[in-house]
Amino acid sequence: MKLLIDVGNTRIKWAWQQAGWLGEMKAALHRDQDFSRVLADSLRAAIKPSSIVVANVAGIKAMVAIEQWALTTWNIRPEFVASELFAHGVRNAYQVPAQLGVDRWMGLIAARAMGSKPMCVVSCGTALTVDGLAGDGIHLGGVIAPGFNVMRDGLRAGTALIQSQPHPEDAPLKNLILLADNTDDAVAAGIGYALAGLVERVFARIGQSQAVAPNCVLTGGDAEMLSAYLSIPHVCVADLVLRGLARVAAVPK
Repeated sequence: MKLLIDVGNTRIKWAWQQAGWLGEMKAALHRDQDFSRVLADSLRAAIKPSSIVVANVAGIKAMVAIEQWALTTWNIRPEFVASELFAHGVRNAYQVPAQLGVDRWMGLIAARAMGSKPMCVVSCGTALTVDGLAGDGIHLGGVIAPGFNVMRDGLRAGTALIQSQPHPEDAPLKNLILLADNTDDAVAAGIGYALAGLVERVFARIGQSQAVAPNCVLTGGDAEMLSAYLSIPHVCVADLVLRGLARVAAVPK
């Protein structure tokens, strides 16, 4: 069995792949914690895999921690995938392909496998990213914006009124709030509408460029929250990055 690991800026996600079958995704928070401890605690009971394949956007410290952990635990050197110019039916639009976040690249590969229609691929995490994919697999490029928590923290930091309000455990964005009757909900709703508006605008632009409305897929920790604010058809696929990673891992080196 292969161990597939998706390391984001806030969470680490993993799943097992065997004979082309991808198992259930598991996840743990690692932001503001000891990454090595989170990794060891999360996979303490795991059996030895045949290989470990990783998509990492959390930086060099996370990469070193994963490599040391894998070598110490199982004497396995993990493979860290990177964005390429062309792979699995997708052509990267970036002038320097490696600059495209590997999580976005894995998401595009997974989206390509979902069908031949144009796609709008949305990742809702620490950052919100929206990528377009033509029906022939050509990446149309994308946009990056602050995610929900980054927007909320920035607004609090720069607004004296909001700084003075009590914040109940940083409650996440709720289901659709039409118009709020308190400051916390007003902030949450404002961010929800702002992010949804961005996604819907890019979705429309992709449709204009392709002469047909794209399919829209959401992934990431805040996907379900953003889903409540979207008026366009869409699906939420929590393990989209791992699905792309599974396709890459399935090809022998």
